Amino acid sequence: AGAKNQHAAAAAPARHASAAEPTDLKDQGIMRDIDLWAASRARAHTVLDRCSSSSVCLRLRSGAVLAALEHALALVDADDAPSSWLLLAQAHLAMGSVSAVRSACVAAAARGADIAQFSSELNTYLETWIDHPARLGFLFPEGAHREGRGERHSRLAARGLRHDGCYAATPAVSIAWSIFLDRGATGVPRGVVLYFHGNGENADFLQPLAHQFHQMALALMVVEFRGYGNSSRATPLLSTLCTDAEPLVLSDALDEALRQASLPKATPVICFGRSLGGHVAVHIAAIGGSLFANRVRPRALVLDSATASVRNWTRVAPPGSKAQGPPIPGGVSMVGLLENMQKLSGMTVPLLVLHGSADAIVPPFQAKLLYDASAAPEDSKHLLLFPGCGHNDLAHHPKYWPSVARFVEGTLAPLTQGR
Repeated sequence: AGAKNQHAAAAAPARHASAAEPTDLKDQGIMRDIDLWAASRARAHTVLDRCSSSSVCLRLRSGAVLAALEHALALVDADDAPSSWLLLAQAHLAMGSVSAVRSACVAAAARGADIAQFSSELNTYLETWIDHPARLGFLFPEGAHREGRGERHSRLAARGLRHDGCYAATPAVSIAWSIFLDRGATGVPRGVVLYFHGNGENADFLQPLAHQFHQMALALMVVEFRGYGNSSRATPLLSTLCTDAEPLVLSDALDEALRQASLPKATPVICFGRSLGGHVAVHIAAIGGSLFANRVRPRALVLDSATASVRNWTRVAPPGSKAQGPPIPGGVSMVGLLENMQKLSGMTVPLLVLHGSADAIVPPFQAKLLYDASAAPEDSKHLLLFPGCGHNDLAHHPKYWPSVARFVEGTLAPLTQGR
């Protein structure tokens, strides 16, 4: 992931509460997570037939993580058994939804399951690998993300061209968002870009780029990470990277943001992820585009300088550690954090992958992995490598924005013609 300072000092080790506490389901955060996925469980149960523990395990082993999650959700809604909740925890872990993993574990324990070993393995895995201080120092450089609202922000807000708000990721953590509008000749936007930025950026940093999307008749909605911009000053963690964005598609958080900006609830959404934000964009597009989505169905996915997989990639492994890390809890073959290929393999959403041929931070071969992994039809997925461009200068290439505009036009034009 690109950053202004790739060698920032590591933060203090992150501490994780035991997944086994509390087991009475009275914790506000646990209850909220369980409720957040309730509609998805019911919908999956209605749509899917013949779900069983073996169908979940088979899909987990084959790497079909999205299908495994769908089947696990349906299974829990069908029988509410402790073993089914444990399978759901494994499916959530494969997707990288760590908060939902804890909730499923607590629900299993409340129904009589012994989760002591799973909880211990989960905490060890998170603390010694996923949220290792050296990794966090690399992914979230200190000081690169503080937002300073200046005079230009005030002018835009006063004219109704910028709207800021936040939603609750947890009872204690709020995530900030900013919507940039163009009330000029383009009229009502024909879509909104749900933008997840890199680790050295924030909404103010991206404000000058908003006009590029406005020229495509699109509004721009920048979603921050925790600790970034006007989000809660919580420590950014890899384990919460995807979880924090899930309320956008599992609750009415996005609907409320669009309402505040006077945009229609049914405004088409394009997920856009740059660098580290690419992981969040893929995750949200995967959940939103699945058969159990109850809020958002992204029309397209754009990935700029994004990573496909970091398994066995020593660049992002904590110094002195083994590349494969400690054992993964529950026998899951892969945790869906910094891993996008398995998610893309279950997604048919139109995809545009943009990458610089001289990117020294995320090698160009990662772009090819993203493209090859996508299940989108060949005529609706595209890979563009820009000669001589690195990790942080891609948008300055003269063909970058025209390429994005052509992709957007090809994606949204059928919707416009159908009205």
